[in-house]
Amino acid sequence: MDSIKNYGSAIISQPDIWIGGGETVGSIFLMGFGGDFALGGSLACATGVGCLIGAPVAVTGLGVASIGAAGAGDGISRINDGLGKALREAKAESSGSSAAGRTFTSDDPLVGDVATSIDAKYPGLVEDVNVPASRPDGSTLTDFDIELKNAVIQVKAGPGKGAGSQVSRTQEGTDKPVIVYGPKLRPSVVREVNNRGGIGVTSMDDLLKVIAP
Repeated sequence: MDSIKNYGSAIISQPDIWIGGGETVGSIFLMGFGGDFALGGSLACATGVGCLIGAPVAVTGLGVASIGAAGAGDGISRINDGLGKALREAKAESSGSSAAGRTFTSDDPLVGDVATSIDAKYPGLVEDVNVPASRPDGSTLTDFDIELKNAVIQVKAGPGKGAGSQVSRTQEGTDKPVIVYGPKLRPSVVREVNNRGGIGVTSMDDLLKVIAP
């Protein structure tokens, strides 16, 4: 139902559709008007007596009809452009709506809740939770607690023991920025994470700012 509403709203609110429609209707009227003129002039000219008047009238009518035809073509083209734009906008909005409100679960503390909160703020940004990462030889390197489209987040429920080395392992498995999030991270752990090229974050608000698309 929301998708239908999005498409309907996008079409109705697209000005090119209305402008193109008006242009097409007006141009069709010109085509009919010009056609009538041309026919009338041709009939007058056919009598032989009224050709002096009928010929210019016929030519004028054909010119008006030609203008109408060109205008109708432009109007239809504008309608098509407007419909295309409206459908693209509606599709994007519907995709965003369908992605919103996902709930993630994980056996690791905080991971599911953090991923769910991120997805509520930035629908579609979360790719998955507990994503395994392997070395080139196929052996297990680590796992990404939360993988986003633009970053990898390792979540710590405690003070962050081992977070520094985890950052280094995680960096081996991704080119994305590595973030360590934990509300109870020690300041020394945050410094170590930052020194290793990661980003240490202790509040959800700061995390949402760091990962903003």
